[in-house]
Amino acid sequence: MPTAWSLEEQELLDEAVTFTNDYVGDDFFRDVSVFISEKLAIDYVVIGKFVQPDNEKIRTLIAVHDGEPFGNFDYDVKNTPCEHVLINGVCFYPSDVADHFPEDVALQELSIQSYMGTPLTDVDDNRIGLIVLMNIGEIRNPNLVQTFLTIISPRIEEEILKGEQQAAG
Repeated sequence: MPTAWSLEEQELLDEAVTFTNDYVGDDFFRDVSVFISEKLAIDYVVIGKFVQPDNEKIRTLIAVHDGEPFGNFDYDVKNTPCEHVLINGVCFYPSDVADHFPEDVALQELSIQSYMGTPLTDVDDNRIGLIVLMNIGEIRNPNLVQTFLTIISPRIEEEILKGEQQAAG
């Protein structure tokens, strides 16, 4: 990790802090994914939560392509890079991610080359979900991207947990 960011990089991180602290709106997950997609030049952003009790599936809360939502879905994490996020934490494949996961048909169909996933956790550090970034090209400046996600993640975790509390009652 760099010890000093360029002025442009610092401004981007400051924008993440501002978004996280000041966001007010009706569709947080859509707005935060579009924000991530636009600010980091990411082709696909997926925010999802693990389906309990076994965490073998992800239920997307939002999925965007080039900043446009394209519908929510459930998918199995087995034999996907998301399985590595669940088990190991942050996961980054700078290139050829589809070659590493030949059973992940979506990576093949979307021509995904690079992948970064980061876990979302509750207050007890249990994995509750993840943020996935996928690009047809490379994800540029992965240290900056990871730091950006570290800034944004707590607010996403908060919104997921708030939604679960409201659903429970």
